[in-house]
Amino acid sequence: MRKTILAAGMLLAAAVLSGRELQVNGNFRKINKTTNTPGAWSTEAKKDIVETKILPGRKPGVNAFQIRPRKEVCYYAGPQNVEKGEKITFSADVKGKGKAFLQLNFFGSGGSGFAGSRRVATADAAEQWSRIAGSCLVEGEFNGKPVRTVRPAFGAEAGSEVTFENIRIAVSRDTQPERK
Repeated sequence: MRKTILAAGMLLAAAVLSGRELQVNGNFRKINKTTNTPGAWSTEAKKDIVETKILPGRKPGVNAFQIRPRKEVCYYAGPQNVEKGEKITFSADVKGKGKAFLQLNFFGSGGSGFAGSRRVATADAAEQWSRIAGSCLVEGEFNGKPVRTVRPAFGAEAGSEVTFENIRIAVSRDTQPERK
């Protein structure tokens, strides 16, 4: 487990140092008090499908966000511009029970023309905090459709109770040679 956490931290640090971090309210400082959800994140799930709680985070001034879905649920950030050849590194701290996931949804310009989605990390949440992380290369096309924007998403499978904190999404130029 320590090796996984160390590797995820090194992966994120390398991406942040050589690129940019997307501003997605990953520490849930902004809260939509009407819906009791983090600002800058949205979902298509109705209140009868998911219970949510804003909880105090482990550090002062930040929050954690707990979801208890009856059906699989995703929370989406707004469209973020990306270019072919960029690598998106996505990480979050999670705890609880059930399955948590991080997903990238690909679109054309301005968030139009859905091209598809890819899960970059999936993990079983546990009683102790753990970091999940994954990355994906923007190839310019997805399912034969042009990609110009991405909407990151985090979520949990039905019957889970997962708390998320410290979501980070970094974009860097892929400097690794193409593998054949």
